[in-house]
Amino acid sequence: MMTTPYLLDTNIYALLFQPVKTNTYQHLLTKIQSGSEISFFIPEIVSMEIHSVLGKYRRGSAKATQQLCKRDVIVDNAPQKCPHTYSSSVAANRINKKQFKHLRKLIDDIESGRDLSIKAQIISVGADEIASGKMLLNNYADKFSFGSHDALVAGTILAANQKGLDLTLITSDKGLKAVCREAGIKHYDPNLN
Repeated sequence: MMTTPYLLDTNIYALLFQPVKTNTYQHLLTKIQSGSEISFFIPEIVSMEIHSVLGKYRRGSAKATQQLCKRDVIVDNAPQKCPHTYSSSVAANRINKKQFKHLRKLIDDIESGRDLSIKAQIISVGADEIASGKMLLNNYADKFSFGSHDALVAGTILAANQKGLDLTLITSDKGLKAVCREAGIKHYDPNLN
């Protein structure tokens, strides 16, 4: 069993797979890297959600563009250029299929233990994690922007800590950090280093 005391939320885990390595990424590495090995824990829900994030990278973000209509229209029996504009969506910042397959394989290798340089230990979401997440939602959903996904992440760390793991959550999510402060969950934001 690894001794790394950090649990990553989905957005922080996704930093490992982005092509541009930011200061936030560098700050993250100071916490999860020892020598040439990177190791951390992730909740099972994050292991699932990263595939949604990867799909989003593949689909790209839609950007709306405004264009002048180039059609000829008939007005009072006379042809003229259409005076209207139209909006169209174009996928931007899309990763290609080869990159997508590479990232998917990398994630599978990391999570299965086949990648020896990056080690992720997945913590299953069971009854204790769900109960802890529900308790956090009951206590804080009316005070902070804190949904069920974040509740499962925080519930996982609470349950793991009750079992003796003593984990620190790495997150930049404002609502999740607020709940962590209120609930006494140790956390670190690599954006604030």
